[in-house]
Amino acid sequence: MFILIAIGFLTGILSVFFGIGGGIVITSLMIFFGYDIKSAIPVAVFNMFISSIIGTFLNRKDDDFKDIKEYYIIGIFGSFGALLGGYLNSISNELLLMYIVIIVLLFSLTRLFVDITTSKTSFTSKPFFALIGAFTGIIGALLGMGGAIVLKPILQIVGVPLKKCSKIGLLFVIFSSSGA
Repeated sequence: MFILIAIGFLTGILSVFFGIGGGIVITSLMIFFGYDIKSAIPVAVFNMFISSIIGTFLNRKDDDFKDIKEYYIIGIFGSFGALLGGYLNSISNELLLMYIVIIVLLFSLTRLFVDITTSKTSFTSKPFFALIGAFTGIIGALLGMGGAIVLKPILQIVGVPLKKCSKIGLLFVIFSSSGA
């Protein structure tokens, strides 16, 4: 029980600091400590929901938080994607889920070492945002992640500043974790 409390506390701090829901951290640590992936995912989803609400609440005072209204469509479609991802999780083989988690972790690690080139202008196509919201929601719920770890680099590539990506990521996780 102490391990779960420590994981939750650590993840909450990391979530608010990095603008992620923390699902990848919780899922990975719980698997490391011997929990099966299907037990880790609901714990991660609940923690993401709470930590992203707190992080979004803290961010609401920032001036650039008001500018993220155009990105709500990502969250709305992320909720629908999360419903599908949750269903896919329930019918998926644990080994397949583990492989997908490893792929997402490798993607995240390479992101740390590879500079993501951002365009000078921000791309704001609503159909594109709906598509990436749904895709990220599916991946997030399938693996017990909020999806911000996948969403943020996509937003950076299309020209959204990193600080704003973090705020959008936290807001997105509220929608995607509620859909999961």
